[in-house]
Amino acid sequence: MEISKPTSQLKSYGSLVGGLIIHIVLGSLYITGNITVYMSSYFQHSGINITTSDLGLLIPLQVLGKTTGAVLGPIFSGIFNPKM
Repeated sequence: MEISKPTSQLKSYGSLVGGLIIHIVLGSLYITGNITVYMSSYFQHSGINITTSDLGLLIPLQVLGKTTGAVLGPIFSGIFNPKM
């Protein structure tokens, strides 16, 4: 049984979706600093006692997660061997 190659239209959609995912992942780090004030205000309005200094932990956790993903991504790619 032969596997057919993806068409150029499928590749263009894959590129578009991949670019969107990269934009969301990389952009989330930069927007976090801008919306922490609004997040803490929302949480306090909802009755949850979280301050802006508590949410300051989000940025280091995002950097840690993205760094870990950058290290483990190629390892998993070698294990699972994805093909497009």
